[in-house]
Parts: sequence; C-alpha cells; structure tokens
Amino acid sequence: VKLDLRLHEALLFVPCPRTLAAKMFALRTRIAAHSTKNAISGRLILARGFAKHVDNARAVILDRESTLEVVNPTTGRIEKEIPVDTHASLQSKFQKSKAAQGTWAKVPISEKINMLQRFGTYLDEEKDALATTLTKEMGKPISQARNEINAVKQRISFFVDHTEEVMKSEVARKTDAFEEIVSYEPLGVVGNISAWNYPYFVGANVFVPALLTGNTVLYKPSEYTPMTGDHIARLLHKSGVPEEVFTVVHGRGQIGEAVAGLPLGGVFFTGSHPTGVKVASKAAPNMARVQLELGGKDPAYVCADADVEMAAKSLADGAFYNTGIRMGPILVRTSFSYPYRRLWLGLKRAY
Repeated sequence: VKLDLRLHEALLFVPCPRTLAAKMFALRTRIAAHSTKNAISGRLILARGFAKHVDNARAVILDRESTLEVVNPTTGRIEKEIPVDTHASLQSKFQKSKAAQGTWAKVPISEKINMLQRFGTYLDEEKDALATTLTKEMGKPISQARNEINAVKQRISFFVDHTEEVMKSEVARKTDAFEEIVSYEPLGVVGNISAWNYPYFVGANVFVPALLTGNTVLYKPSEYTPMTGDHIARLLHKSGVPEEVFTVVHGRGQIGEAVAGLPLGGVFFTGSHPTGVKVASKAAPNMARVQLELGGKDPAYVCADADVEMAAKSLADGAFYNTGIRMGPILVRTSFSYPYRRLWLGLKRAY
C-alpha cells in the first residue's frame, strides 16, 4: 500500500486485508502527529520510539521501541502498551530458564500432566474473556477465537495421552555381553517463536509437549498478539508451572532473532519463509534442533469437472475463515465462462 507522504513515500506491508484499514488509520494518525516537526533532511519519524528513515526510496528500520502498541485492527484504537524486552533482559530470562531446566526435568510426569490439564481447565473457564482479547488483537471473529481455544484443550489431551508412551526407553539390541538402549532426554531450553494467526493453537503445539518432556520454554508471541502471550503465561503459572520454566519474551523481529541465536536446545518457529531463513541461520552455529513451519497463503485450484456449488462454499470458507489468512488465489481450469461465473456467484452467496 503506497501512502503519499508529500516529499517522501513509504511502502507498508500488512499481514492480511482485514487489518489494512485499521493499520492505515493508525499510521496516518501517527504521521499527522509527528510529520511537522520531524520531516527533516529526508527523514520522517513514523511513530514514537520507532523511526523509518526514507531517503532516495531506501528505508532503514531502526528498532528503538520500549513498548509494543497493541492496535485493534477493527477500530484502530490502541488497546494496550506492552513493555519490550532488551537484549539484557533476554539474557537474564535465558539464564534463569537454563538454571531451572534440570529441576523441572525431574518433576514426575504425572505432576506435569496435572498442571497442563489444569491449564486446559482455566482456558475453558476464561474462554469468553480470552477470546475477546484475541479478537481485539488480531481481528478474527469472536466465534472463531472461541473455537481456537476449544481446540487447545483437545490438543493437550492428545499430548497427555501419548507422552509417557513416546518417552519410554527402547532396547535396540541385547546380547549376553551388552545391551544397547535408546533413551529420550529433554533438549533443554526451547525457544518457541509463535505465530499471530493461531497464537493459542500454534503455540500449544510446541510448549505443551516441550513442558511435558522436561524442557523449559522461552515463549516469544507475535508482536501482534502479545496480550494473548501474557494470558498463556499467566494461566500456566496459575496451573503450577514455575515462572522460570515458561517465560514470555516480548519484542519485534530483532528480539526474535536474538532468541533464535541463544544457545538453545531447540528453536521452533511458525511464520514466513524469509523469517524462517533468518531463524535457521541464527540457530545453526549452536547446532540447535530447529523446526520450521513456513509458508503463506496457499492457492486453490478448481478443476473443470468440479462440483461448482461445493467448490464455491469450500473456497469461500478457506479464503475468509480466520480473517482470510489461510488461502490465497483461486485458479479455475475451464475453457468456458459459465462455470467460472457460477463459481463466482457461489462465492458471493457463501460470503
């Protein structure tokens, strides 16, 4: 989206169409407040503590933030300001997490299971309030926010049911002279750099099994959903998980890179391909276990012999569910305009 800033131009990229109007509104408000006194020598301050230098169509991002502003994508209103971690505070949190890992690993699995089950219960008890916060942060409809929280409890049950069996030692080879045993040990401190589109569900896919298997977790929520990250930590701590065992780290990309560059046992990231490349390169010198779920909006392909009505309903759901961040372009393979027109009309009826 190109905004004309009189003498300068800034290119802004937003994560999904639904947040566009709100982010433009918020940006214009900040520009209006700062442009008069800060438009000097080709430099324009876009927001308090966050500078974007525009010079000969080249932009350099300087991260000088002390807080994250949580902007409601529907109203453009700032819901809350969250303190941002510094490199010093990140190092302190990592050292505390590292020191706590050995003790946490020795906690019986039965106790860990009880804690995670209590966490699921607390999610259910506070579901409406948690869903409201999630909708305010990232814009998904309230019913879909509730559905995401419901899914976390099911995922907790899955990991609880299978962790003990998966973690059992295996005898790989046994003779009269020796036996070879394969055993499973915690990775140590795990970095969980989570996504903004499903912060509860995507995060739980990592931190639930990580905690159950004796790891401590540095959890970096997306800068778009920091309040949800704090709620996750609050309820885990309320459930009995020590604060140094599950620790939230707040910040934008620079803090995320710093997390990935720590001497961790594992780094787990969900997000874009370019950021995934950065995460992998930062983790590589430490030989950390790395798991990346990368991508974007996947296109849908409609064959010429498809059921047009069913395709239209399915594509509409895929294109617009969860604020439209699951699926991208729709490609229709046909030599005739009639099936395409039926598909388009079906999409309009569905949404």
